[in-house]
Amino acid sequence: MKFLMLAAILVAQMQPPPAMTAGQIDNAQTGTRLNLVVRVDGFFRNTIAGHILDRVTDSAYTLTKSTIAIYAPSDAAYVMGSADDLKPGAVVYVYAVATKAHAADATKIVIVTPYVSVK
Repeated sequence: MKFLMLAAILVAQMQPPPAMTAGQIDNAQTGTRLNLVVRVDGFFRNTIAGHILDRVTDSAYTLTKSTIAIYAPSDAAYVMGSADDLKPGAVVYVYAVATKAHAADATKIVIVTPYVSVK
């Protein structure tokens, strides 16, 4: 029984936290940890410009009017891809920290383009 409980806890920890809504991100204070899904509009130098997506299901998202600029430092961790995948239309799950209104610094970027749809 203890083994099953431990296994369930480990599986739960492997799942990413749910993405925040555009409204939550728009109202986030500086220093707030963010978990967000973004459709990339452009990647210039080390900054991702994009639109925040709201979750419908784990594999379906809706486009919002909210935009964000995410600084992706050279030491940011990339999962299931690399900075080369940050092309217009790409979808990424980002772990970040809010720096000011509509801006954040990324700590981890997960490329989820092949696994999600945007409506």
